[in-house]
Amino acid sequence: MGRAVAVLVVALVVVTPWAVRNYHVFGKVVLSTNGGGSLLAGNNPSEVGEYWHDYSDGDPLIEQVKFSVEDQMDADLRARALATGWIMDNPGQFVGLIPKKVFRLWAPDGEAEWMYQDTPFYEQHWAWFRFVRIVNQVFYGIALLFFPLALWKLLAMRAAPVMCIGVAVVLVFTLISMIFSGQSRFHFPAMPFVLAYAAWIVIGFAAPRTPEREGAHK
Repeated sequence: MGRAVAVLVVALVVVTPWAVRNYHVFGKVVLSTNGGGSLLAGNNPSEVGEYWHDYSDGDPLIEQVKFSVEDQMDADLRARALATGWIMDNPGQFVGLIPKKVFRLWAPDGEAEWMYQDTPFYEQHWAWFRFVRIVNQVFYGIALLFFPLALWKLLAMRAAPVMCIGVAVVLVFTLISMIFSGQSRFHFPAMPFVLAYAAWIVIGFAAPRTPEREGAHK
């Protein structure tokens, strides 16, 4: 409990100055101005959910929002209303998009590459960027494959709840993307836990069998 409170206090210290700034700028408490945009990005007729992209910026429904920095709060409300209306009118398509969102959330990794694209530096070194992206994707894919093994091991050993916190984090972000938009960068907060579980499985495989370890396993 003490650690949980400490984490909460640190989070509040980090967020409070920005929240105060938003209050002075907008005249009200504002936690986010892109929730509606994320909801519309994942619930519109152009939702794709492929490896390289998830939706089209040119969708007529998205164009109705008329996003702008000066009008961002109202634009976010318009986006939320359009997305909610589309979901109510197309419940079957909303459910059908969920697998695509989950795939788009977890399949690709390395979106930091787009920060360098469309720059002279990227054009000069695109082969290296591609190489690093491929290596990263292979490492990410291998780490991700260990997660189901860790989940099975947690269930088999009837692990204490504290050992399952990472699983809860993975499930929460997956559920959020199932409703909103399945963009691969949304899995970043869960990756420390995924990698920790992967390391746990690898260490379990690599550790030598000893009489003490066999007894503890039994």
